[in-house]
Order: sequence, then structure tokens, then C-alpha cells
Amino acid sequence: MVGDNIKKRATGAYSFEELKQADILLHHIAELSGFVPNASSRSFWRPETAAYRTNRMPVFAKTVSGRYFDKIKPLFDVQNPQELAEKIKVCEEDSFSQLWYRSDYFMQREIPQLSGVLNLDKIASVK
Repeated sequence: MVGDNIKKRATGAYSFEELKQADILLHHIAELSGFVPNASSRSFWRPETAAYRTNRMPVFAKTVSGRYFDKIKPLFDVQNPQELAEKIKVCEEDSFSQLWYRSDYFMQREIPQLSGVLNLDKIASVK
């Protein structure tokens, strides 16, 4: 498994936890950036480290901070928290996105949906 190899080799400048966060974050950036409703053809980043626990990650917990949100909003191509929350909701309600999460579940990957790891009502709520 690729994720196992990444974990074994994560001894340099970046820890496995940091690489795992980057892997999951890249998945969500790819998912939201090229999102077209009900399109079966789109760009995906398959997170190879998703077989490891990925539901609690500092990169997502920090989004309650307004200053942190201002730093990461370009990654998701949004201007404000409401726009990000709406983009996430529309994407996660899409039938092909739901199929993606179900199919990876059977591959024993736990790709957390953004609505599950972000409290959409609290994004940038702390100044």
C-alpha cells in the first residue's frame, strides 16, 4: 500500500501527521476546485494516507480563526466563509461525490467529508 510506504519514509523534514494532513487537504482542494454538479468526469486527488485516521486534523480545526481562514481561502477559491460553506454543501450533495466517498469506504479509506471535520457555522468566527 502506498500509504504504508509514505508512513515508513516520513522521517525527514515532515512528519507523517503533516503529510497525512497535506494529502487529505489536496483531496478536498481538488474536489472543490474543479467541481461541476453531476459530472462523472472531474479531477481527483486520491489520498493515499486516508487508510489512517484522518478525522481530526489541526489544519481543519484552525479554520475557526479569521486570520487563518484569510490565509487558506485562496486554496478553495472563495472570498468568505459563507461561500466556502455553500461550495462544500453543494459538492457533498452531488451524487457523484457521494459515490466517491462510498467507493473509497469499501477500499478501507476514510476520507472525511469537509462538513464532517469543519463546523461550517464556525468558520472564521474567532477574530
